[in-house]
Order: sequence, then C-alpha cells, then structure tokens
Amino acid sequence: MTRCMEKLFTFAKSKWFMEVGQRVNISPYLTHLSDWVTGEIIEVENNPFRGVIIAAKDNMGRIFWGEKDYFDLINV
Repeated sequence: MTRCMEKLFTFAKSKWFMEVGQRVNISPYLTHLSDWVTGEIIEVENNPFRGVIIAAKDNMGRIFWGEKDYFDLINV
C-alpha cells in the first residue's frame, strides 16, 4: 500500500469508525439543547434497520443515543 493510500485510509477510519472511549460532540438536534454537548462514547451498535447507533455519556451523566450522523469525533 502506498503512503498516500495509508494516509487516506487513516483519515477515513478516524472519521467514520467510532469506538468506545472516544470523545465526541453531540448534535443539538439529538439533545434538544441550544449548543453541542461533549461526551464519551459508551456503546456502538450496528443496527440492521437504522445503521450504526452511538450511545454517549456527557460529564453530567446524561446519556444520548442515535445515528452516527448526529455525532462528531473530537480529534485529540
């Protein structure tokens, strides 16, 4: 695999493959709050009907879950 392809694969993996323990921003559409909320992924489920479902817990202990489209990975 060429170096360019390795970089592309690494970027694609970091953008689309979410894992337990990663930090994410959670969309206001999902939380019904005014701003994005920061949390940590606690579960990733591959639902055959809805696609990838993410559950994330914020620092106040609230748990939000929904399709991966409502979560944005935080690059650390």
